[in-house]
Amino acid sequence: MQRFPVPPAHDLVRLPRTSPTDMARSYRRWLLGGPAAFSNDPARAAARFALSREMPLDVLVRQCRAASRPLGRDANAEVVEALWHFAEGRSIATHDAPTWHFDFLAGFAVRIAADLLVVESGRASLVWLQTRRGGAPSAAQLGMLQRLFLLKAKDSDYEDVGLTILDLRETADGRRVVRPYEIGDLSIPDEADAEAMLQIFADAHAQLVAEGFAKTRAEHRARRRKEPPGQGTMFP
Repeated sequence: MQRFPVPPAHDLVRLPRTSPTDMARSYRRWLLGGPAAFSNDPARAAARFALSREMPLDVLVRQCRAASRPLGRDANAEVVEALWHFAEGRSIATHDAPTWHFDFLAGFAVRIAADLLVVESGRASLVWLQTRRGGAPSAAQLGMLQRLFLLKAKDSDYEDVGLTILDLRETADGRRVVRPYEIGDLSIPDEADAEAMLQIFADAHAQLVAEGFAKTRAEHRARRRKEPPGQGTMFP
């Protein structure tokens, strides 16, 4: 069967799940979307050093800005600075986190990736950074993200490890604010709701296959490749 790319978990939970048709509409836009103006990957890479305070803040910010695209330099620096201040007065050890692929139906795998594994006061927790200011997942969507983590974690060596979402969408006095959400801080849907969402996605995917969307997507990508530099759009 023909397969389209599956959004990573943090994007999948943002697709409307009222019906397969509604989800297919948003999924279609996601598949046609162009490259983002910038990435928060430099901030994610520096996060472990900010939370553990293994490097001076000015060095971290300088390196993060140097690794960022021009449009993302300020945003990435803001994230690193916020994490640094969030860790003030704390003793946090940071480690690499696993990247999972959750095979929820035959041929479908959702990428579920935490950014870090942290240990503080003898307690281990996986950490995912929510770095978006615009288009950030809602509280309900973050709760669904936690449920997907839990569904995968129960079949792994991380079943007894906590999960913390560090939400950096808000600002105060011009600086990013870190809002930590551990298990229990958000309303988490039950497993049946998560399974229903995944089934709706599978049905939405089937709709796109049935309508011959592969041809539309190929034509769209061909047009985008022909656009002069700087003439593309972030959204189809």
